[in-house]
Amino acid sequence: RMEKFHEQNFKKEFNINEFERFRLEQLAEKKRKSYRAALIIFPINIILSGLLVLLDFDMVAFFVLPAVGVFLFFVYRDMLGKKYFENFKESLLKKLFELSAPEFQYFPNSCVADTLFIESGFVKGYSKYSGEDLFQGIINEIPVEFSEITVLLKSHKDRRKFRKGKTVFKGVFYAFSWNKTFSGVTQILPDKMEKLFGGLGTLVQKMNSSALLGDGRDSLVKFDNKDFEKEYAVYSDNEMEARSIISEPLMIFLLDLKKNTNAKVYFSFVGNKVFLGIHNNKDILKVGNINESVTENGFLQKYFNEIEACILNARKIVKILEIR
Repeated sequence: RMEKFHEQNFKKEFNINEFERFRLEQLAEKKRKSYRAALIIFPINIILSGLLVLLDFDMVAFFVLPAVGVFLFFVYRDMLGKKYFENFKESLLKKLFELSAPEFQYFPNSCVADTLFIESGFVKGYSKYSGEDLFQGIINEIPVEFSEITVLLKSHKDRRKFRKGKTVFKGVFYAFSWNKTFSGVTQILPDKMEKLFGGLGTLVQKMNSSALLGDGRDSLVKFDNKDFEKEYAVYSDNEMEARSIISEPLMIFLLDLKKNTNAKVYFSFVGNKVFLGIHNNKDILKVGNINESVTENGFLQKYFNEIEACILNARKIVKILEIR
């Protein structure tokens, strides 16, 4: 159980004023270096623009070169804040989670391995995988890890057709190492067809799980819970096991999770692993602006609330599945 968070007590124990001094120092350094960069970039830009005008390159002189100069300035200024962001997570947030969630370890620059995401079966392929804010811990003797991940499918040609790149998953991804091995593979995926086409959608799903459309999904498994059926499609190569492990409490949990997060929710059982994905296109633990004081009331509470919600999801899953 996470310790109850008292922001004022944490500030005293951690000496938040020391971190605030670091923030102010970083802010002053950022302003100082930004000013120096402006004194270098813009005069050079003006000189080069003048030379280009003499050479009759008016378009480059008045439009392209100034745009490049402004772009370089803002890129450099953003880079200056990187040290603050890294230190914010490594020092402040790490200490916060050590005190409030001691059963978890926090690795701000790591994420759940891409091999686990592929094993989950949530997507069929990707071009780029990245992430951060990894948490690893144990709940009732069940190893759990979760992190924010972003999975991209880049633009590519498929059967002579151009496919535009897109984000196939961005959100929190969980991996549980269970104390038993599931004999089959069962996937609970967002149901697009049922919501769009009703009964006809079920027919399309069945075709989609067969060799007719070549998607590679296993057989479609239907349940009596109508609300669950509207939101999710279940595919499994072991229908008997799927009906055993997908309980009513699990259905309710997944429905509530979708409602509360307004996200696409994925769930699967593979081998001795259980996976949960919350695709909501949001960043967890997004570092605030360097201009924002860390001593303000409520500043730290929002970070705690985000991780408390993530850990609570993990605890609910462990509790639900332990009953089975």
